[in-house]
Amino acid sequence: MNIQSMNKVKGIGLIEVLVAVVVVAFGLLAVASMQGNFLSSSGDSKARAEALVIAERKMEDLRNLTVLGDYTAIATTTDTHTGVNATFTRVWTVTDQSTPTRKEIDVTVTWGAASADETVALNSEIAFSDPAISASLAAYGEQSAGSYGQSPSPNQNASETVTDADNISTVDSGGNQVLLSGTTDVYIVQDGSGNNIYVQDNGGGTSQGSEVFLISSLTQFDVDLTKAASNDGNSATDVYLYTRRLDDDGVTGNEVIEIFTDNGDGTATREHRYFGGVIVSIKGTIRTVYNLDDIKIDFNKEDMLCVFNPGSLQTARDYACYTGGSCNVSPAGDNSDVNRCPDPSAADVVVGAGGFSGNVGLLNVDDAGGNKESVCFAGDLAGTSTTISTTRKYNTTNPNSSPTEEGINESYNCQDFFIIGRQANLTRLAARCSAAAGSFNLPPKEIERTISSNADNIAVVAANNTYCTALVSTTYTLTGNITGGPSGVSTTTVSAAGNTCTVNTASSPWTYSCTVITSGTAVDVQASNVQGSSTRTGSCTVGGLSPASGTGTCDIALSLPPTYTATGTITGINGTGGLTVEVTDDVITNACSPQSGSPITYTCVISTNENSIRIEATKGNGNDSCVYSSLSSPETTIPRTGPTYYDPACVLEL
Repeated sequence: MNIQSMNKVKGIGLIEVLVAVVVVAFGLLAVASMQGNFLSSSGDSKARAEALVIAERKMEDLRNLTVLGDYTAIATTTDTHTGVNATFTRVWTVTDQSTPTRKEIDVTVTWGAASADETVALNSEIAFSDPAISASLAAYGEQSAGSYGQSPSPNQNASETVTDADNISTVDSGGNQVLLSGTTDVYIVQDGSGNNIYVQDNGGGTSQGSEVFLISSLTQFDVDLTKAASNDGNSATDVYLYTRRLDDDGVTGNEVIEIFTDNGDGTATREHRYFGGVIVSIKGTIRTVYNLDDIKIDFNKEDMLCVFNPGSLQTARDYACYTGGSCNVSPAGDNSDVNRCPDPSAADVVVGAGGFSGNVGLLNVDDAGGNKESVCFAGDLAGTSTTISTTRKYNTTNPNSSPTEEGINESYNCQDFFIIGRQANLTRLAARCSAAAGSFNLPPKEIERTISSNADNIAVVAANNTYCTALVSTTYTLTGNITGGPSGVSTTTVSAAGNTCTVNTASSPWTYSCTVITSGTAVDVQASNVQGSSTRTGSCTVGGLSPASGTGTCDIALSLPPTYTATGTITGINGTGGLTVEVTDDVITNACSPQSGSPITYTCVISTNENSIRIEATKGNGNDSCVYSSLSSPETTIPRTGPTYYDPACVLEL
């Protein structure tokens, strides 16, 4: 081996060392330069963010001017700000615009050399909004939107729901829990002045609860229709609401009325508060051709407290809604009667004239599309309605005020609602309402008082009983032909307004004759023909009924209805014992069968010419229902395979 060659391989040359040093130096210089750029960029970003805040602050200051003179005086101005990252120059320029009247504002903030990279600019247009107008809109709403309520209460600040926080200790000042005699969960505590406070334990083990009040210190008011005992026909078991009057504003007169519900242990819970010095009651009966299990009166709103209990499988129940009026222009009344103004007359200054105005209506009524229920009003009985509705509007018209609609300041009785099957159009709705309502005197969709001056809107002492007198009915003879019937032996029945008609199948075509008694102007006539296992149905509407003629006519075409199978689930029960599932609408075949499983299911086979069905399940006191819509429509939103309908949202909960 050549020793000289081996020594040459082991060494590192000077040139190689110099090359490595140069490469490393260039790398370090690049890193240092990049770090400097990072620091510079970070500083620029911080300065830009600070400049944007300064510009936005000025723009918001100009938008929020509340004095017209300050708004008019806005002019081009420059100021400076010493910030954290730089010193900033802010300039805002103003250009007046005339259509509509407004100001165009440009705000520019610069720093450093004020280059393009050191500038932030904002542009906006502003107009002056008078705070008095804003307050007026809050107080009365915007007329074009049809709203006249006062904020935060939607109807003239006449009343509000009371929400008592569960944060009162049930332990007295001595650290003890002192039970109120006759109760198991109401404790006596004392406030800072040594007055007794009664607290119902919340049951959470935290020694806190909600304040309740002794019934003995309150005034009995009206029957609480939310309680089952108040709907059993035995007045001896009725449960009552209670009230008390308060002076809440320091002005002479007890303008505030609080209403309470009975807890059943000698105490009551505060539910609602009225500010105008008087409670205005709206009362009536809710009726239906089905049952009321799902129906609720429009309650738990800021403008009213309503009491109603639909019961189970009931077709008629009373309701009452308690709204607020105002006594600021009313004569002195009776401190013991909250349906009258107090003595001296008093009203909270924020309550709008007449107190409550607005709607009272029904919840859980299917009032659109192909669903099954509608509500009859006077206009539907007369055939003059232009819309389908589930609510009734109350207001007073005062042409000398602005806005012209005010609160009603009057109690109303016999404000009934009548629920029937959903019809395809207003003509059919009028016929069905007339046929089913009989002599019911249903109020119209709008109840309106008319007054001529502001001084006329006083709280009326006596309730309005205009619709408490039953309508006078007329006896009519209805006739017509029946076509589409089968040949051979069959059975045909015809009915109108709940009355069975005489059918003549020996003539050609078949004919029918009915005697009906109604106060309406139209009657719906229903026909059914059974031949073996086949059932044909048909209907027609007799319109334009007049007591002067006493007669009416329409023809019926019979046809075989299609058959549908509806399936769904039932929750809240463990077995099918005592369970019934049925279709509650006008159908021919009504075969429903529940099946055990987890969950329990049901299947209903229905033959009907109706375009929707309502299925109801009942077990004990449990009851629920749901609607399958648009049965005959190919655009139905319910998933289906052939004639079988399954709606995953149609779950019956018992």
